[in-house]
Amino acid sequence: TVFFSLYNHFYPEVPENSITIPGDPKRDNLFTIPVETGAAGLLLFRVNGAEITDFLHLYTQKIPFTDTKRVMILPKDIKAPDLPMTKASIESEESITSYNDGELTRDIKQMRDYVPGDRIKDIHWKMTAKTDELLVKEYEREKDLFYLLLPELYPDTLQQTLEELYALCQKLLKEKEVFRIAIYHVTDGSFSFIRVTAEEDLIDAILLLYYENRLVPYGVDPYEMLIAQYPAYTDGVVVIRAKKDTLAAADK
Repeated sequence: TVFFSLYNHFYPEVPENSITIPGDPKRDNLFTIPVETGAAGLLLFRVNGAEITDFLHLYTQKIPFTDTKRVMILPKDIKAPDLPMTKASIESEESITSYNDGELTRDIKQMRDYVPGDRIKDIHWKMTAKTDELLVKEYEREKDLFYLLLPELYPDTLQQTLEELYALCQKLLKEKEVFRIAIYHVTDGSFSFIRVTAEEDLIDAILLLYYENRLVPYGVDPYEMLIAQYPAYTDGVVVIRAKKDTLAAADK
C-alpha cells in the first residue's frame, strides 16, 4: 500500500490517498496512476510512505519515506485577444546593443576623456594611440522599446489570467516581437523581469511564475506598485486581469 498526495500547488492540499497493489517478491513491481487535470500550475505528487504486507496479512512492515515529484502543467491554449497595445520604453546601458563583431549599433555623438567607471569596450583605441590620451566614445542614446506584460494572479481569476498570458506570449513570439514579463513577488513587493525571445524563455518565465506560488491578495494592485518603483514604465504596460475563473469559482 502506497500513501500519496496529488494536488495543484496553487490550491489547498487534498486529503491523502492510498493505492494497494499486488507485488511479486524479488522483482520490480510497477504501477500507473492515471491523472487528468484542467488547472495550470505545478502538479505535485508526494509519496508519504508505504506498507508491505504478506498475502496472509500476518506481517506488515511500514516504510517511512517521503518523495515529491513536480510536473509543470502549461495553461490551456486559447485564442489571443486582439488588443491595441503600446510598448514600454527605457533608456539604460542595456539599450545599447552590439553586433557580433563588437561594433555598437548607436551613432557616436562625441569623443571625450576617459573617467573612472567608463566601460573598457567604449574606449576608442585608435584615437587613444594617436593622442596618447584615453578617449571614450559617447553614443547617441536611444530608448529601447518592448512590450511589458504584467499578469495579476488573483485567486478567483488565476486560471484565466494564466491562459490569457500564455496566449498573448505565443502570439508575440510568432510575430517576432520583443517583450518582457514582469513577475510580482508578493512576499516583498519586488518585481522580476524576464526577457522572452524564444519558447524556452517563455517556459522559464512561467515556471518562475509558478514557483512564486503566492496569489495576489485583494486590495493589492501590482500595477500601481510597478509604476511606483519604475516610473519609466508608466506608459506601455500590458496588465492582464482576467474577469472570471470558472474553475476557481467551482472550487469555492
